[in-house]
Amino acid sequence: MALATIYIWSEPEDSRSCQALVYENCCVLELRSQGQRVLVAACQTVSEALQLASQWHPSGMTDCHEAA
Repeated sequence: MALATIYIWSEPEDSRSCQALVYENCCVLELRSQGQRVLVAACQTVSEALQLASQWHPSGMTDCHEAA
């Protein structure tokens, strides 16, 4: 069971979203399109998940990296 869910970004016009599921010993990055999972990646930290998420977001999420 996930300890937390972090909604990283969403693109409503494209029906895409990205979230990180935080578990006790890892973090799982989940990219969704049209409500379906299209990418699931295991990451060791939330920071690593944010870096990977930025590669899939059109703007690159530079503001998010500065906040992390």
